[in-house]
Amino acid sequence: MARARREFSAPFRPVTREEIMAPPLRLLADPIEYICEDHFRQRRICRALRMLAAGQDIPGCVAEQIADAMQHDLPLHHRDEDEDLFPLLRARAHAEDGLEPLLAQLSHDHGRGEASAKKLAAALCINTSGERVALGPPAAKLATQYVRTEQRHLAIENGIVMVMARKRLSPKDLDALSHSMKARRGVPT
Repeated sequence: MARARREFSAPFRPVTREEIMAPPLRLLADPIEYICEDHFRQRRICRALRMLAAGQDIPGCVAEQIADAMQHDLPLHHRDEDEDLFPLLRARAHAEDGLEPLLAQLSHDHGRGEASAKKLAAALCINTSGERVALGPPAAKLATQYVRTEQRHLAIENGIVMVMARKRLSPKDLDALSHSMKARRGVPT
């Protein structure tokens, strides 16, 4: 428990608005790279949420960017995975890969994560009237829980799912994934 308190009370390097902007759309040509870059962005968002949970404040423009990402971009990212990436992996995985239970759990986590993200985004929007934004105790507790869950989730996706995607998906699969992700974002294919 003491380690967890230290983890959330230590000072953090501030997160900039640019660090939490969506990955460049040109990366959609390499959908696995785009998803990995979005995972990295989500880790930076978690760092900002850890700061807030520890009682630090962040610039209002960063809070607005985080709220926007959590309300709009996170659901798109989850659809990329649940509707396209995970079905492709299920089709290409070998039995010994044992991915099915893991993919099912990750999809379940997406729903819970989005519910928490919407609450956090609402808390951030309520508090964005000033130059600096802080979270009250209930939202800080939710941020702590969200970050812990999201970091575990991202570790599994990066360490297992993305590795298997690079190993199992064919160029045709990657083209289909790229096409779907572009269409979802209104990018010409």
